[in-house]
Amino acid sequence: MKGYDDLDKRLSLLEQKLDLILENHLSHIQSDMNMMKKWMIAVSVAVLVEAGYIIAKFNGITFPLQ
Repeated sequence: MKGYDDLDKRLSLLEQKLDLILENHLSHIQSDMNMMKKWMIAVSVAVLVEAGYIIAKFNGITFPLQ
């Protein structure tokens, strides 16, 4: 019976830790991920614009267009 009591205590602690993660930390993790997505989109757009500029310069197109 001692094994079951120990298992019950461990499951109770596990439930408590999961509740803590779900209640407190999950929203912070989600906001951090959203911020990282925004930065990755901004960097991707900058790289694509720069690549387009380089390709246009290589093909002889001058900027600003007149």
